[in-house]
Amino acid sequence: MAFLRAPPPTGELPRRWLPPPLATLLIYVAVFARAQAPSSALFLGLRRRHDDEGLRRRPGANQSMCDIFTGSWVRDDSYPLYPSGCPAIDPQFNCQLFGRPDTDYQRYKWRPNSCDLPRFNGLEFLTRMRGRTVMFAGDSLGRNQWESLICMLSAAAPMAQTQMSRGEPLSTFNFLDYGVTLSYYKAPYLVDIDVVQGKRILQLNDISGNGYAWRGADVISFNTGHWWNHRGPLQGWDYMGDGGSYYTDMDRSVAMQKAVTTWANWVDANIDRTRTRVFFQSVSPTHYNPAEWSDPVSKNCYRQTAPVSGWSYTGPYSDQMKVIVAVLRAMRNPPYLLDITALSELRKDGHPSIYSGDLNPEQRANPDQSADCSHWCLPDHAVEEPPLEDDYDGAEKEAFDPSRCDVTQGKWVFDISADPLYSDKTCPYLDKQISCMENGRPDSDYQRWEWRPDSCELPRFDAAAVLEKLRGKKLMFVGDSLMKGQWQSFVCMVEAVIPQEKKSLSRGRSLSVFKAKAYNASVEFYWAPFLVESNSDVPIETDASKRVLRVDSVAKHASHWVGADILVFGTYVWWKSGQKIKSLWGSFPNGEEGYEELDSAVAYRIGLKTWANWVDTTLNPKQSRVFFTTMSPTHMRSADWRRKEGIQCYNETDPIMDKGYWGGGSDKRLMQVVASIVGRMRTPVSLLNITQLSEYRKDGHASIYTVPQGKAISGDEQKADPRRRIDCIHWCLPGVPDTWNRILNAHL
Repeated sequence: MAFLRAPPPTGELPRRWLPPPLATLLIYVAVFARAQAPSSALFLGLRRRHDDEGLRRRPGANQSMCDIFTGSWVRDDSYPLYPSGCPAIDPQFNCQLFGRPDTDYQRYKWRPNSCDLPRFNGLEFLTRMRGRTVMFAGDSLGRNQWESLICMLSAAAPMAQTQMSRGEPLSTFNFLDYGVTLSYYKAPYLVDIDVVQGKRILQLNDISGNGYAWRGADVISFNTGHWWNHRGPLQGWDYMGDGGSYYTDMDRSVAMQKAVTTWANWVDANIDRTRTRVFFQSVSPTHYNPAEWSDPVSKNCYRQTAPVSGWSYTGPYSDQMKVIVAVLRAMRNPPYLLDITALSELRKDGHPSIYSGDLNPEQRANPDQSADCSHWCLPDHAVEEPPLEDDYDGAEKEAFDPSRCDVTQGKWVFDISADPLYSDKTCPYLDKQISCMENGRPDSDYQRWEWRPDSCELPRFDAAAVLEKLRGKKLMFVGDSLMKGQWQSFVCMVEAVIPQEKKSLSRGRSLSVFKAKAYNASVEFYWAPFLVESNSDVPIETDASKRVLRVDSVAKHASHWVGADILVFGTYVWWKSGQKIKSLWGSFPNGEEGYEELDSAVAYRIGLKTWANWVDTTLNPKQSRVFFTTMSPTHMRSADWRRKEGIQCYNETDPIMDKGYWGGGSDKRLMQVVASIVGRMRTPVSLLNITQLSEYRKDGHASIYTVPQGKAISGDEQKADPRRRIDCIHWCLPGVPDTWNRILNAHL
């Protein structure tokens, strides 16, 4: 393939690796383009082209002699290809989830000088790869690319039935409708590691264990590099085995050469190249040394927000790439070398830096020492070719597609004509606690703010159409009082179109059920504030110091969840009491004896794992859809939005307009726990990421216009002491939770 750059017999050497989506596109191009001899793909030198100015139409990338590796990064605001809410993304790579304030790094696409890259067509990929397996084998950069491909294909086929299994060393993602399997096999050194008497032996001459798992793949992409430099605690082995001898260490380039040669011999002997396409990716660039791009101020990639301009920058050439090139040259049947190097060197802005789920707060506070300048954010830059200018209006938004529309990015727009679908006077099912207008709130503007995502249109809530979707089904909300508020919002949004005699609502201590009899549907709420069992389920224990949780059990609650067609879970604020969480395993003993006090994030992780295990082992994804509502922000500190004289959310009548605002009421540690656990579940769980959009709504809480603990308070008494009576946790209805349900409906 002329467009796959390979090291020429003489002259310049390749540099390094491209961030995941573009590398994925090039595999896509290579798999579907006209086949050429692998030796041609490896050894064909590509000419630099600098004379394409004035060309009216450039050739496509599948035409002969196109050097796709010489070009420039071009900003395109119509990207990225998928939202950061893609559940396949590891917290390690989910930079937006962990607070990265800028998004420009997602909006660059690679444009070769002499040709056009084809648009990535996910449906074509799935159709033509029907019944086949694509595997990535190597280190975490391979996993980075594997997750990228999953998200790109999921965005192209959002309704496809899928199944994900994460394991060690093999993880798989299946598109069941197409019979396509995407696999990642962890083998950071490619060769085997054996454990002998508790010691890890890196077997430089043995690949039989790993190789057994690679057989049968139709497309397989290998990589290795970074782990050969690890020393100390990060080193993945205790001894190296070579020819029957064992070494505590040796020259790392020599060791890598032996290992890659073992891999090459295995590929030549075991891979049938008439049925399997083999790729090798070069070593990923890191950006820890700002002197490489002439930046005297920075210490590393932290706060880098744009690519290196021009084409002249190249980082230091890696000895590891010299090893790879030499070994591939000597192979009998060389693989396709994806030598997409120099263009990756330009992307100093694409790394997680401190916005990685793998870093703790102390590490994030020390970017000079802790920034991750090795891996790549997902989603990162775009890889598709844009439509022709005559056909494209950059201001035009596409219809809502949950796999492509990132609802976390947008703004609140005031619409005086946007009357809510109900009021606390017309809906008979609202609790007094959140009926703010009934409780004397004098303003109503908080009901007329509409959330508008940047990249798509959020559909209006059509109650009749929603009920048709729910015909014959059971929708259940599960969680705490915030989830109860979302349930009441949903009920009030649909109930008005149902005749009085065709609807009913029954309330219980744990289970409340709204029945839409005309549709044979029910919308239910189950009270389980921690999801796992506790001594504060029923009755509620108001003293947080006396609450005890069984973090290993949901059985009592889960018996009520079975049979629901749609489940919407959520839990957050009850874990934020400010105290250690008293946690039990097994049956409750007498009193409070035998519990262990855990940090809230630790207990939260254990509890969510218990819930996730129940979902994975009990629910059939073909019969039940599962959602998880992310944490609902609180607004307890007016100083967070620079109102030092304010009293929490009291007298707040407008949203916060600072893009990306994140206050002290949302714990990113717990957000990280949710992303980590949901991302590793076998059962597909859709995150309703309502946190960022709700962060702006300091004006939407019940404030003093509530009924605390069921006790009515006069307006004068409330205003006389707002600090004691204020509720900046729950939301007025109609209000912000109505937007949560618009997002839920869009997913349905």
